[in-house]
Amino acid sequence: MALFNHNIMAGEDITDLEYIERFKIDKKHAHNESINHEIANAVAKESYQMEYEAAIVSGKNANDAEKWAKKVSDKGLADAKKHIRLALKDRKKNNISYPVTG
Repeated sequence: MALFNHNIMAGEDITDLEYIERFKIDKKHAHNESINHEIANAVAKESYQMEYEAAIVSGKNANDAEKWAKKVSDKGLADAKKHIRLALKDRKKNNISYPVTG
């Protein structure tokens, strides 16, 4: 059975396994469309932490920094999920796939 990279950046030669390693994602998501939501969630988590720290450095108190970081990371996650839906829809419509090589 052929394996395929399902991450939305597979067309740029980024493999599911590279994302799994980078974001410490459970290997069960390799070669499965679920990889995209796992990547988005991992990026949102990192974004939250970076936004929180930047807000603290800029002078916000912990409560305001938390609200800001949540707002920004939630917006980014929503945008990512929308993009994932569109990318996967386009792949199916145009019968595009990215087989695992090597």
